[in-house]
Amino acid sequence: MKKGKKYFFTLLFILLMGALFAYNLIIQKSSFFNMSLFEITSLSVAVLVAYYFSQKKNDERKLKEEAANIIAKIQKIINSDEASKINCECDVVILVRLQRNISNKIDILQKMAKRLGCQDDMDYISGKFKEYREFTGEKMADINYLHESENQLKNMLSCIDDKCDYIKLLLYC
Repeated sequence: MKKGKKYFFTLLFILLMGALFAYNLIIQKSSFFNMSLFEITSLSVAVLVAYYFSQKKNDERKLKEEAANIIAKIQKIINSDEASKINCECDVVILVRLQRNISNKIDILQKMAKRLGCQDDMDYISGKFKEYREFTGEKMADINYLHESENQLKNMLSCIDDKCDYIKLLLYC
């Protein structure tokens, strides 16, 4: 839920409680809802503080879930054969598309890394991916060399995959 909606519903809740209190006090003239201003204020503050902290934790949880989903997508791509097996010109085109996709996802995670507390780990992934991208970029014209370098490409991608696993664990510890 967006912050504006949260504040709207909070304000609506406060107004509704105030209206019910006023209705009971002025129109009903009963002592059922007879509370001092201090009691009303402390109850309202307690409700608002509880609501704020529960929403804050919920937002953090959602952010971590989204980061974990993005990391899982990166891992799915780098563990696919298309990321390391290059046999023909069409594989090169697919590889370039995959690299662009991974690069975009790493950029998104880089922007969130400070809030998630994994800046150094994301810098490591970004560096390793840059090495992988430069290696394949330099040899893009030589498909035979890229085909023979499959194990080297898998090793580079394995380092990224391992760090992705570590970050996913770090998110929830």
